[in-house]
This record gives sequence, C-alpha cells and structure tokens, in this order.
Amino acid sequence: MNGNPVDNRTKRESTIPSEQQLRRHPTISVSNEYLLDRRHRPGMYTGAIDTTLRVPHGKGTMYYSDGGEYNGNWFQGVWSGFGTYSCPHTRASFQGNFLDDIKNGLFVVTYQDGRLYDGEYQMDVMGKGVMKLPQGTYWGYFDRDGRPNGRGKLRMHDGCEYDGEWVHGIMEGHGRMSYSKQYGDNDGYTFYLGSFSNDMRCGHGILVVNETLIHDGLWYKDEPVEGSSVLSTKCLDVTPPNGSSQRLLGRIPKTLSPCSRFTKKLLSRNK
Repeated sequence: MNGNPVDNRTKRESTIPSEQQLRRHPTISVSNEYLLDRRHRPGMYTGAIDTTLRVPHGKGTMYYSDGGEYNGNWFQGVWSGFGTYSCPHTRASFQGNFLDDIKNGLFVVTYQDGRLYDGEYQMDVMGKGVMKLPQGTYWGYFDRDGRPNGRGKLRMHDGCEYDGEWVHGIMEGHGRMSYSKQYGDNDGYTFYLGSFSNDMRCGHGILVVNETLIHDGLWYKDEPVEGSSVLSTKCLDVTPPNGSSQRLLGRIPKTLSPCSRFTKKLLSRNK
C-alpha cells in the first residue's frame, strides 16, 4: 500500500434508476404526506411518488417516525441510487450509492464522534477505504464489523505508524512499526520490522534505533528474546556524543503505546 487515500472521485450516482425506468411508473409530487416505504416503515414524505403503489418513486425526502431521514433517489419505495441517510441511533450520516435499501458503492460516512469513512461498501459491508479520526488516519481494508482486516496502514498525527497485516482489528502478521521522533535520541529514526501477534512484536524482527541496528532476532510479547540476536549484546548499549552510556531497548515504547490505543477507538462498530 502506498499510503495514499483511496480515490473516490468516481461518479457516485452510477446506480440511479434510468429515466426510462422511472417513466414506466406514472408519478406525482406530494408534500409532507404520511407514507410507508416498501419495507413498511412510516414517515412524512416530500417528493415524487408512484401513483399506483403510493410509495416514493424518483427523488424525495422521507422523515421516518423513528427519527431517521433519507434524502435522495427512490425506486418503487426503496432507496435506489444516490442518497443520504441519517441514522437516529448512531447519529451517523451515510452519503453514497444505495441498491434496494443497501449500501453498495462509494460512500462518505460521517460519525458523531468525529470519525469519517471514505470508501467502498459491498452489499452493506465495508470494503477498501480511508478512516479518519482526530488522532490519525487508517488506509486499507475492513471486515464486516468495520475493523481493519487484511493489508492496511495506520498513521498517527504524532508520527507513529504501522504498515502491515491486520486480522479483525489486531496487528497480526508481518508489518513495520515506525515510531515518532520523540522515541529516539537527537530526532533519530526508530522502527521495528518483522512479525506481530495480538498487537505485539512477536516472532522474528529487527529493531533500529536512531538509525542503528539494535536487535535482529526473536521477540516474544513485545520483548526481545535474550540470546536470539545475531548482533553482539554490546549493541544494546550505545554511548552517545555526551559520553553517558544508555540501554536503548529499555527506551523503546510497547507496541500498545501509543498506536493500539488509537485502534481501539477505530475499531468501534462502524454501522
């Protein structure tokens, strides 16, 4: 993954019923009329309706009795085409292509807590997209519960970044964790490249601190395994220019801090 946001500039109204399809069903315009949609959900409707079925057909807005609102294209009483739905329970707003009341196509979803999703839905399930949060951004694939799943990149605003494999919201598999400058000395570059398990460094991996290779060997539960490194143990101790020896491994943050705190907010269900 190159880290660039998914390009959703593709025409978003691709599933709008054609004019020919709409003309097959005579319509009239109504204003603030009590109606049921095809799924028997009641509400007050303004827009075009099918004169035979007496259901929304064409463009219109339905204010549902449960507090929800849909504004967009309809086809014989169902959401069909480009529209916006505001959910009364999650306070989220979904703007994109609907097919028979189902999210199917490109969407922009705005959540009450400040999150924003810009990407794909396939039959009501998130696909590939971008999730933006106040703390940072995730690019990649999602599972049906809206959690990172597959290949993806998580970037914090403070510079911390994980680029690798995910399994249902957990860093699992091969990846690269790059730490922000605050975790190195003299603004040095610090990163871990290797295996992850359950959001922790686990398996084989290398650790580079301040552009110096510190550990190339096994890790278990976020800690280097003693004696597994191909490097001399002297590499654990580095003498900086000021002459005071430091044990750098002890200064490297756990994987759970701070990146995984970000994922916990990201992983809340994205309905």
